[in-house]
Amino acid sequence: MQAGDVYGDMARDLFKAAEAPEYITIADMLEALRMGKVDAALLSHSYIKQLVDSGMYPDFEYLWLPEEVYVNKAAPMFHSEELRDKYNEWFQTAVDDGTWQEEVDRWIGVPLPAQEDIPIFGFTGENGILRAVDTGNYPPLAYMDANGEPAGFEVEMVNRFALYMGMTPEFTMMAYDAIMPYVVSGKADMSAATITLTDEREDGIIFGEPSVITQAVLIIKKNDGPYFSDFYDKRLGVITGTIIDDMARRLLNAEPVYYSADADAIEDVRNGRLDGFMNDLSTVRAVTGTTGNDDLLSVEIPAALFTLPMGAISSDQYIIDRFNAFLAGIKADGTFNAMQSRWLGASQDLDSPMPVIPAEDTNGTLIVATNSSAVPFAFIGEDNELTGYSIELARRFAAHENMGIEFADMDFDGQIPYIMSGKADLAISSISITEERKKSVLFTDSIYDDGLSILVLKQPEETVPVIAAAPTNEEEPNNGGFIGCLKTGIRRNLTTDNRWKMIVNGLGVTMLIAFLAQVIGTGIGCAVCCLLTRRGKIARALGGLYCGLIHGTPVVVLLLITYYIIFGTSDISNVLVAVAAFSMITGAGVAENLHGAIITVEPTEAEAARSIGFSALGAFFTVTLPQAVRRAVPGYANGFVELVKATSIVGYIAIQDLTRSADIIRSRTFDAYFPLILVAVIYLVITTVCVRIFKAITAKINRGVASEYHFG
Repeated sequence: MQAGDVYGDMARDLFKAAEAPEYITIADMLEALRMGKVDAALLSHSYIKQLVDSGMYPDFEYLWLPEEVYVNKAAPMFHSEELRDKYNEWFQTAVDDGTWQEEVDRWIGVPLPAQEDIPIFGFTGENGILRAVDTGNYPPLAYMDANGEPAGFEVEMVNRFALYMGMTPEFTMMAYDAIMPYVVSGKADMSAATITLTDEREDGIIFGEPSVITQAVLIIKKNDGPYFSDFYDKRLGVITGTIIDDMARRLLNAEPVYYSADADAIEDVRNGRLDGFMNDLSTVRAVTGTTGNDDLLSVEIPAALFTLPMGAISSDQYIIDRFNAFLAGIKADGTFNAMQSRWLGASQDLDSPMPVIPAEDTNGTLIVATNSSAVPFAFIGEDNELTGYSIELARRFAAHENMGIEFADMDFDGQIPYIMSGKADLAISSISITEERKKSVLFTDSIYDDGLSILVLKQPEETVPVIAAAPTNEEEPNNGGFIGCLKTGIRRNLTTDNRWKMIVNGLGVTMLIAFLAQVIGTGIGCAVCCLLTRRGKIARALGGLYCGLIHGTPVVVLLLITYYIIFGTSDISNVLVAVAAFSMITGAGVAENLHGAIITVEPTEAEAARSIGFSALGAFFTVTLPQAVRRAVPGYANGFVELVKATSIVGYIAIQDLTRSADIIRSRTFDAYFPLILVAVIYLVITTVCVRIFKAITAKINRGVASEYHFG
């Protein structure tokens, strides 16, 4: 209840409430109810109509207490009895001539009147100023109108009384619980706020005749499903790199759990590791609208609490200015609204084909960074082509500028550093505009104002039984069991939209990077090994420093350093950057492996070769090196196997390898398991084949004694 009101006593006496916390404003009280900090709120019925009409509290139920239980009589209070008597005299006249009832009909229990329907009075002020105090935040009794002037039932009562007295009213607004001491001390002549009459209050306060008679209303939350405040102090999944983690803390005091892919967070919602997954409202709508996600429910955050504009980013002010001009044009001709309705609205259609956008590339190529797992902004659609709201927007902008277009697909948290390094001209995805981010990159005007929602698992009673329809050409029947699940997984993740092509293409990229890195890394390793085997301390120190730096740096950090720093201003392709990074890693491994094998060869064998006429170099290549290679092959094979698996991180620099392809498929189907298991099987097959090939090579080198060595 509101601070200073009498409803606290009612809560304790009538409802036996364990606690009756008070709030300065009604908005605070109602938000506490929404957040689950209180179980119910007590309020006068005069305010309820405005609450219902505002549309901000559709999740509340309003239970009117019967008149025999409680009727609230409220009256203005005065600093002097003389002024009180004048007021009572006027009030009786207003009741008799119908003025009071006219005011009640205009303000109490009905929608707020339009600005032009609020009476205006011509005050003469010949008898001075009437100082009145009120809260100013309690419509319909007292609030500030569209012109910033006091309005409401209580304000009109004071205005009419001031007119009767030949005075000009002067209003002071303050907290409700400060009004009584303010009037009693003489800082105001009267309270415009009508204060509930009680026997205790009437003993020490000068009240006028009751002017407001209202009933009490108990406000509670509806029980027709979860509400966002139910997730106060809960564990909520968020996507790494977004600002949603901050929203989860601020709005719900929740513990954010970070994920790089929607599918992972969704699966943890299903298995109970998370209480919910907080994301953009448009994205959550896409999830719940996807076949197979009937067990998931969207719990929206009220727009009044959170709405944030999203923009495209660039490091070039010229591109920002051109994009803003383009954006203004499509907003004016209706294209912008049509795009939002198709991709992001409540009736979004993710299967709609990308419009044909004629374009010329006479002005070069526009490089656009995006995230193909940010459904519905960007995702892989039919024929494995990028589609979605951001993609259409980027293509339209490129066409507007007579430019070709090239997309760089990467995780969300890589887009801002990608733009800052100049790797792309523009990044268009679900990037929220914040003051902090504006310090690092340039934002365009808003491309979409999105809300937030929490994706939760439906409770059993919320699941609506559905009569199964006959399977269509797109939907195969699930016969249950392993075979049925396998067929469904293949259809959803591979055959639909020919998604298997992404797996094949990703596998090709993975093997290309691994093969080239192994070849180049072998050359680097041999060179470093020469340094390690030299007698000179400086040479050995340089070789040891190289190996130490490479092995002491995490692989993903080394990859990012290579991409953003070593080749930061280069136009070299991302695949070649990955090859360079993994070549350095492989080189260090090969050098140490080969060096370790060389020092295991008995020096006496080389000495024996030299005793029969071989030079030092000839003895090394004839005696030492062949034995060292034979012993190094198992470690070399294991290094290649580890290299193939390590390439799974190249998605950090916008390369669509095997793992990234699986993540893209998961972002579209929200199937957490099948794509991962498929990729794991493919990696297992690749590494097994590689191990067998190297075993055969070793057997050939060792003439059938490969069993001495172990691979894996």
